[in-house]
Amino acid sequence: AERTGYPVAVKPGTRNRDEGVSNGLRSAEDVRAAVDRARRHADRVVVEASLDGDCYRLLVADHQVLAVISNGLELPLGQVHESALLLAQRISSQLDVGMLVLDIVTRDISRALEESGAAVTDLELAPRLDELLPAHSPLLGRAAEALVRWLYPPGCASRIPIVAVTGTNGKTTTSRMISRVMRFAGRRPGTVCSGGLYIAG
Repeated sequence: AERTGYPVAVKPGTRNRDEGVSNGLRSAEDVRAAVDRARRHADRVVVEASLDGDCYRLLVADHQVLAVISNGLELPLGQVHESALLLAQRISSQLDVGMLVLDIVTRDISRALEESGAAVTDLELAPRLDELLPAHSPLLGRAAEALVRWLYPPGCASRIPIVAVTGTNGKTTTSRMISRVMRFAGRRPGTVCSGGLYIAG
């Protein structure tokens, strides 16, 4: 906290953004108390500069900003300054990912980022849309369509065979066995399981 410079924010080192977060801390005593609170929610704790403003989450799929969400509400894209939209699109294009969520903290998202004292605070390359959006949000469908468009560009022949494993116990073990068989068969499998995401091992 002293290296970063006060005021600072302390938060649990998890994806949950609401519980155990303390902002605007101005003393070592406050930081110690905040760390104790944050450790109730996660073993790892993050200390970062405390920023003045609201958090805006930009959902980008197929290199296009689909939505800007703040405090659980979707903002009309017309209210978001072009500099924020262009930054999100540029990051998506440079990383060449199908979907991402970029978090920007600013006092006014309608002003240019450099004028409003804005800062990028997080970048998720595999966002959990079920945590970001309500269950019946039309954005879920739009985001899925854009991701599929990125995976399978129009006019390009593409095919990714998928093996899905379901059940109560042994799903990860079974998935790893299938992946190993595919590797020995000369394929380059990708595996997603509770242990993580693996490509060719």
